[in-house]
Amino acid sequence: MRMSQGDLADRLGVTPVYVSRVLRGKDGLGLHSLIKIADALKAEVIVSLAPVNALAGEIDPYEY
Repeated sequence: MRMSQGDLADRLGVTPVYVSRVLRGKDGLGLHSLIKIADALKAEVIVSLAPVNALAGEIDPYEY
């Protein structure tokens, strides 16, 4: 689904400037905001937690 930043801003009830700042990493993005964006995009948020070393491939994250 293609959507302009302006359309996404309208769905979220925020300004296009805010959407632009979030997408460029200039504004922080909390879990609540992430869920609102996912809802606007008809998507889901999936969060996965793993030990830091697992991200570097140093350990098997399923050992725990």
